[in-house]
Amino acid sequence: MIYNKTTNQKLHKEFCEIEGCDITDSDQLHWHHIIERTEVGTSNHPYNIAVICANHHEIAHSGRLKIIGVYPSTNKYGRQLIYELDGEPNVPGITEPYFRYSPPQTKLYLGDEDGEK
Repeated sequence: MIYNKTTNQKLHKEFCEIEGCDITDSDQLHWHHIIERTEVGTSNHPYNIAVICANHHEIAHSGRLKIIGVYPSTNKYGRQLIYELDGEPNVPGITEPYFRYSPPQTKLYLGDEDGEK
């Protein structure tokens, strides 16, 4: 289960967030990680998840659909997916994600001050 930590609501899986798509069958809807799960420290934060249908999921992985991110919204779900489909933005002027991934910081141990291990 994925929850919106701001509103404490379960992330919807009711419709494809790509405008004009009419898929509402939850069996055909996927949670797509905007920042790949292979990246170190990637999370299931709702702003890192797009709810898209199987067709748009395939288009995203083919490169035709570039998902920029999820922005807060005043709609009932509290979110708006920002993307470019075939180079056309759904919201002109937004080119950067609202949610930024921050990899965990790693400290290297190089020994004591004299360089001794």
